[in-house]
Amino acid sequence: MKKRSSVASEILQGLEEVLAFEQGKISLKTREVEVPDPPKVYGAAGVRQLREQLGYSQAFLARVVGVSTDAVSSWEQGLRNPSRSAARILEFLEEPSLLKKFTGLPRKNRGASA
Repeated sequence: MKKRSSVASEILQGLEEVLAFEQGKISLKTREVEVPDPPKVYGAAGVRQLREQLGYSQAFLARVVGVSTDAVSSWEQGLRNPSRSAARILEFLEEPSLLKKFTGLPRKNRGASA
């Protein structure tokens, strides 16, 4: 008989657990998470205002976001808008508490201990 690969074994184990759960034989850990809305759209003025509010140069903001200085410049000139992933990073820079909210890190006074 052919030996199962580790991937196939893991898949089979997962399917067996699903079946046992559906039959009420086991319970599974669950966790509620909040799915964030898409990031806000940053126009030219919004990018420039945030950058200036943070006291960043275009080059420094580019390094933080992981894009080129030309990209930041084109955002501020209204030639292009930040991608969704770049806009999410801009949101985190604008409102740092969103990072904690979106990652599901433990919050104070939740009533549950880890």
